[in-house]
Amino acid sequence: MMPVTINAANRPPVALVRTLVQHRRYIFSNAWQDFLHKYAGTGIGLLWNLVHPVMVVLVYSFVFTTIMPSRYSSGAISDVPYVLFLCSALLPWISFVDGLQRTTTTFVDNAGYLRKLAVPEEVFLAKTIVGSGILLTINMGVLVVAAILVGFAPFWTWLLMPVAGALMLALAFGLGAFFGTLNVFVKDISQIIAVATQLWVWLTPIIYASSTMPEWLRKAQFANPIFPFTELFRELFLFGRPGTVVIWLSALTWTALALLAGSAILRRFRSELRDAL
Repeated sequence: MMPVTINAANRPPVALVRTLVQHRRYIFSNAWQDFLHKYAGTGIGLLWNLVHPVMVVLVYSFVFTTIMPSRYSSGAISDVPYVLFLCSALLPWISFVDGLQRTTTTFVDNAGYLRKLAVPEEVFLAKTIVGSGILLTINMGVLVVAAILVGFAPFWTWLLMPVAGALMLALAFGLGAFFGTLNVFVKDISQIIAVATQLWVWLTPIIYASSTMPEWLRKAQFANPIFPFTELFRELFLFGRPGTVVIWLSALTWTALALLAGSAILRRFRSELRDAL
């Protein structure tokens, strides 16, 4: 069978939103179906989507409140439970990594559809990211419930967390487009990403506070694409602060750069991609 060609092989980055809007029904319906069938055949099915983040919270709660008691203090809020400090960055990180790793293999995983359907490649990336968005929603829901159960008062800034989450997933979309395209031609890319994320989590102040880092190293964190997002989630969730202009600009800049890079490399190799699958 001859591979399907897409007339918009040289689609400019500005047309990305239009493409996704045109295929929004396909994106959301397929993302939801993937979510529903993710744990198909298992004993508790969809509940596994809830079990994973709950277990993260419970395990870290036990370790850091029973075995290794630890508290994180701030000028705005004193005596913050370490488990909330940790999970306010760790749970978004888990969702980001889910999106990045899955988009890196999206083209290979959907090779059969790409060879047969005249659907733009970005649609498959978006479908995957929407699935990670569902995971992020569940994770943050677990975090909010855990916070309320330990007597943590809500802030109005919690309403800004979906904005930070959307930006973070857009970052994953851009990086996924970049590495997913490369992964079609160099299959080791997906394994490199899997290993890199294991190191990345320790290079990012998720387990520890950025304030404990030397000043020069903290400034160097702005070269870390996920750093502004972990800081934003903590500012919004723990401290009730909307985040500094610098942090928001850093998050926007990294997201824009990732989207431009992903769009550029996908545009460059679009005509060869389906032949290589």
